[in-house]
Amino acid sequence: MVIPNLTYDHRPYAIVENIVTDSEYRAQGLATACLQEAQKIAESENCFRIILTTVSKLDSTFKFYEKLGYNKKDLTAFSQW
Repeated sequence: MVIPNLTYDHRPYAIVENIVTDSEYRAQGLATACLQEAQKIAESENCFRIILTTVSKLDSTFKFYEKLGYNKKDLTAFSQW
């Protein structure tokens, strides 16, 4: 999703959610390809950042996202259901 924004010189930001690969298809580069495509879209829309959300608490998930350049230090998020 590309979200309009009032800060950062009115540049939008992107949100990526629900990147899940069925266990049968993991380690084939599918999630990496999806995230690389999301990055291309965000860049083409002049987004100043991409926010990637996950409900996973697995260290392996965090390491995968960090390998692709994401970090969990820049943003604190809260949710309410």
